[in-house]
Amino acid sequence: EDGDQRAVVLVGGLAAYGALGVGVASLAHWGRRESEDADEAEEDVAELEQRHSQRTALLQSVSHDLRTPLGAIRSVVTDLRDEVPYDPATRHALLETVCDEVDRLDAMVANLLSMSRIESGVIVPEVQAVDLEELALERVDALRPLFRDIDLVIDVPDEVPWALVDYALLNEVLTNLLGNASRYAPPGTTVAVVARAEVDATGAPTGMVVVRVIDHGPGVAAADHQRIFEAFQHEARSRTTGLGLTICRGFVGLHGGRMWLEETAGGGATFCFTVPGIVPAVEELR
Repeated sequence: EDGDQRAVVLVGGLAAYGALGVGVASLAHWGRRESEDADEAEEDVAELEQRHSQRTALLQSVSHDLRTPLGAIRSVVTDLRDEVPYDPATRHALLETVCDEVDRLDAMVANLLSMSRIESGVIVPEVQAVDLEELALERVDALRPLFRDIDLVIDVPDEVPWALVDYALLNEVLTNLLGNASRYAPPGTTVAVVARAEVDATGAPTGMVVVRVIDHGPGVAAADHQRIFEAFQHEARSRTTGLGLTICRGFVGLHGGRMWLEETAGGGATFCFTVPGIVPAVEELR
């Protein structure tokens, strides 16, 4: 048992150092920039200032988000080191806390790595035809434990084209948006995943599919509708950096799509994004 405890603590420490290391690597990446033309000097200065702000925000975010899990891990480890006489149930609960905080650190590292990959342009989507209804059903089933006392609705009519996307990237986008909805949707309300073929002002198809994840929670202030997608900006209704939404927008952008936020009728938030659509071949429908 002591070996297991040491392993848990070691993993926690490694995850923390990993998060910090990835953050430093990200700083190095965002810090690299060259001026292309003297005529663009003013624009370059503005971009440099923005990058400086991003680096500062990154340091603040990593420091802030590391402090909470590390504090919890340190508290448990200190008690175990001092051989505080906890009963077995309490001891088990404390170790579960350490495991949960390690998971938070792991998620932070994954997010930082994803942002770094998006910014450096190394991600090339491996697109395939994906049935949006099937993917939504799979995600809802996997995340159902998060939606206690919340109804889940999937609305993807048969005439909606399939999505021509990288399955893993779109899976992550839906997972993130549904996870957000689960945190803010009050009990007794509904969370819906709705997909439709996008049309232009004349009603003609654009070739894109619009996906909406709709909740009836507290919503997001209108002033934050754009800021919420910016890297390392804290969302007003969340204790986290909002980095997940930045990653989602980046993944959608890799497919030539866009992501935005709308107010839900009656209150709440509706996160929307577009991806290329494709009519599946007959054999794919069998």
